[in-house]
Amino acid sequence: MYRAQSRMKKSLQEKWNSRVTELHVERLNNARPCVDMRNPSNFRHLFKKCKKEQLLEGTYHSISRG
Repeated sequence: MYRAQSRMKKSLQEKWNSRVTELHVERLNNARPCVDMRNPSNFRHLFKKCKKEQLLEGTYHSISRG
């Protein structure tokens, strides 16, 4: 696969290797994290008990009626 590289001159090979290394270091420095470390968003329906409020409202309504 890399047979052509063995025929290159040593100076050209060193230049190529240094350029590849520079690009690699640059990409490492510009890398962004792939893991989302933000807090999870709060879902209102998980914390607000709508059914419980509805039952309490019905209870209060029946008490007030009589």
